[in-house]
Amino acid sequence: MNTKIGVIGGSFNPPHYAHLFMAMETLCQFHLERVLFIPANIPPHKEEEGLVSAVHRLKMVELAIAGEERFQVSDMEIRRGGVSYTVDTLRELKQSYGEIYFIAGSDSALDLPNWKEPESILQLSTFIVFERPSYPFGKVRDDFRREMVLMDSLLLDISSRELRSRIREGKPVRYLLPCSVEKYIEENSLYR
Repeated sequence: MNTKIGVIGGSFNPPHYAHLFMAMETLCQFHLERVLFIPANIPPHKEEEGLVSAVHRLKMVELAIAGEERFQVSDMEIRRGGVSYTVDTLRELKQSYGEIYFIAGSDSALDLPNWKEPESILQLSTFIVFERPSYPFGKVRDDFRREMVLMDSLLLDISSRELRSRIREGKPVRYLLPCSVEKYIEENSLYR
């Protein structure tokens, strides 16, 4: 029960190098056993333009993390069905793991007041934040910010929305996401 794990959730539409970097940085700095990547079945916080099926997003995460044995993908939110709420996932994980480190960008930290039971999320996990230039950590609600850990880390400001736009426009996405994910997107004509 003393297992320390990281959790990175989201739509992963598509997964990219910033996701992988945040996971590895947290894993190393907090000496975690592993990081679970958990694609949302239906993301609750935003109507995501160009959201591909959960099956495609799960497969892309599997491809993105291949070769890193301390990274694992979980389909728990997809199996649960319906809208995916972080608090429900953390409660389920808390039954099997000791310490949970929830990994997020500062865009998510700023939006936390709109999440289901945000106070419970902060109680169930250590909320790790990577600052993105367009979303200053200092603007996070004070009481929430005091409960979060801001990572002192290199910034990789890659956005899935921007990647989808680049793919639609035929622009290159190499070096922004793993080649295996890029190949999968091409083979399945995603985001066109």
